[in-house]
Amino acid sequence: GSCFTVTVYLKRQNTITPDMAPFKDQRVLVVDQDINSCKSSCSVLTEIGIKSVWITDGTAVIKRIREAENAQENFFAIIIDQKIRSVDGIQLANKIKKEFGKKAPAIILSVQDWGNKKTDTDCEEIDGLISKPLFKSRLLYILKNIMEKESKKTPDKTETSPEQLFKGKRILLVDDIEINREIAVEIIGTTGINVETANNGKEALDKFEEMEAGYYQLIFMDIQMPVMNGYEATKAIRKSKKADAKQIPIVAMTANAFTEDMIASKRAGMNEHIAKPLNVEQLLDCLKRWLSDN
Repeated sequence: GSCFTVTVYLKRQNTITPDMAPFKDQRVLVVDQDINSCKSSCSVLTEIGIKSVWITDGTAVIKRIREAENAQENFFAIIIDQKIRSVDGIQLANKIKKEFGKKAPAIILSVQDWGNKKTDTDCEEIDGLISKPLFKSRLLYILKNIMEKESKKTPDKTETSPEQLFKGKRILLVDDIEINREIAVEIIGTTGINVETANNGKEALDKFEEMEAGYYQLIFMDIQMPVMNGYEATKAIRKSKKADAKQIPIVAMTANAFTEDMIASKRAGMNEHIAKPLNVEQLLDCLKRWLSDN
């Protein structure tokens, strides 16, 4: 018979709507054994302006691509579930690339089980990796990268790709929640940055102390963690006698996005504060600010 009233204050993110015009009327094939996952993915693609169809039978994918080719309705990309029924997603990707060669659609592997080592070792034919469920911002980022790679005939010398900009850079990502670490590693990893992780502030402090000065170029630090929270870890790092203790950028990466949280981050010695869930464009801007040699 009790009645509870809960008030939740949420910060409204100032995000810029990405240009979705290049994706209009492009066609994507979704391959997943779960019908609900297929429909959900197609719904996200429709929001972007992409025409999508789905199929649950992995053995029929080659035939479906061929039919679309004959009808002059070629697929720009195929999103394949890693654990599609009747055939392994990576094996299917390899088969598509061998069958269609340079005319093969771009292949994006959707992954739910990040513990599968095959995801890291057998992806020569994969053009992109995305976690399930699909999110619009992440999907846009991957599709944009694929489209730019395919359309770029002569490189623009005035532009530097993230892979070139961040080559050889290494960061430490600190978060106590495994799925948060996996998603962040996936997003940041697309830039070519080497990402190492820690489960809490104490582990982060130990790793920072163990490595030589300059080993890490940036630390992304969650706030609410067991053993040692982000504020405590940052203060301890700043007090360290290591040569780079005062200079290494430490960025708060947390759902705590109120003004008082940002002030507390600054007082602890953090350089910047970005909110979760991660916005890809904001994350890239942050990385460029702190890791660019310029």
